[in-house]
Amino acid sequence: MNFYASLIIENGSFLAIFLISIAAAYACNKRAKDVPGASLMMLGFLLYSVYGLLAISGPGFTGSFFRDFAKVGVLESASLIYFLGCASRVGMVLILAGMYAVAKNRRIAKL
Repeated sequence: MNFYASLIIENGSFLAIFLISIAAAYACNKRAKDVPGASLMMLGFLLYSVYGLLAISGPGFTGSFFRDFAKVGVLESASLIYFLGCASRVGMVLILAGMYAVAKNRRIAKL
């Protein structure tokens, strides 16, 4: 595959992650007063959107994300990708915690 085509596809996916995460955070923010756990989900989506944005605009980012992302597994903390991996993981944990709180609230409301 052409390097530039793969670079466009990969950066397009990060742009989609950013835009979808911002839209989801906005939707969760609108429901935060009514639904417990929505604020946790909003915070998680905001962290995940930062991950998507920085993956595109990070210094020295050349489209070799998947190769560099493997460095996270060996904890090479000198790379920007390590910190992006941490932000995405914390964001996912917050999203899942918020989903659990929403589901727990819905279950109690039905009883």
